[in-house]
Order: sequence, then C-alpha cells, then structure tokens
Amino acid sequence: MYITVIAFVAKGVSSHELTAALLLVGLWISGALFLQFYERENLEISRLGSIIRERITPLAVNILQIDQRDLFPSETNHAFPQFDVITSRYDHQIKWVLFLVIPLAITVLYLSEDWYWVSKALDFCKRDPYMAIVSVGFGLRTLYLLVKYSWIKRLSVE
Repeated sequence: MYITVIAFVAKGVSSHELTAALLLVGLWISGALFLQFYERENLEISRLGSIIRERITPLAVNILQIDQRDLFPSETNHAFPQFDVITSRYDHQIKWVLFLVIPLAITVLYLSEDWYWVSKALDFCKRDPYMAIVSVGFGLRTLYLLVKYSWIKRLSVE
C-alpha cells in the first residue's frame, strides 16, 4: 500500500499539479506512520515468538515427551544464523530506501523544479511554511525510527 502512495505522489509531483506540495506532506506523514506500523508488527511477532519459545514449548515438550527442537523448529532451532544476518541486512536496506531515500529524492526533485515554493515556505501568512514544518517533522520521525530499530536489530542479530 505504501508503494502505491509513493507512486501516486511521484506522479503528482512530476506532473506539476497544484497539489504537489500537499502530496509531499502526505508522503512524509504516510511514510512515518507506515514505518511505525511495520516496526510495531515486527515487535509483536517477536513477542509472540518469545511466548511460544519460553512458555508454550516447555509445557508441550513435557506433555508430548519429545525434543524441544522437534516441536516448533522455527522458534526453537536457529540452525542457520548466517541467513538471519543476511535477511536483516536486506530488511535494513529496503526500509532505508523505501521510507527515507525515495521520499527524499521525490522531495528534492520537486524542490529543484519549483524553487518558488522554497521562497513561499518563509511566508508564515500562508500554509506553505506549516506544510514544510510538518514534512520535516515527519521526516525526522522516520529517521529516528530507522536508526532506533536498525540499532535494536543489529544488537539482536550479533
């Protein structure tokens, strides 16, 4: 869904529609919200995995009298840690490109073709400076989330 937002905004910005600035604000807002949702879901999956690993598996192993690795292989037997490192790197790259690099590139493209908008961004009697403040705020929120969760995952993989 977020890729659809990117495509819609890129089309609107490239066609120089009057609403291009609003589309850019929407892109930064939706990017931050989608990233936050994505990270929340990842944390929820990790939480459920730890519940399976720490609470359900020991009880089930005692009841069924089988080896722990045979019960929930995906949760109890990390047989290929090298793949965890590779998939983690790809996950980081995709998130950084999708949520920061592409929106930033679209924004720079828009601003490079419409320098008049930059001068309007300083006129606080209009909506443009407030749109710029909201965009920068959500851009910083996105950067914060990317750095925070990249650091957390890097520590968990190592």
